Amino acid sequence: MREIQGLERETGRPVLLGCCLSPWESQAVCDLNAEGIRTYQRLDEMAWALALLAQRARDLGRGGH
Repeated sequence: MREIQGLERETGRPVLLGCCLSPWESQAVCDLNAEGIRTYQRLDEMAWALALLAQRARDLGRGGH
């Protein structure tokens, strides 16, 4: 999962990590969150975050594609 975060720098696009386990259920997820790498357990949270990022990109004139 740490390597996936590098995609954000590489592509200039936001990368969201989804995991079915919470930080309380997985030591690995807990460690990632402690390092500042956010993971999402709920699909609706990811959709909400992506929609906001797409709107921000449109507002800044970068398109949402």
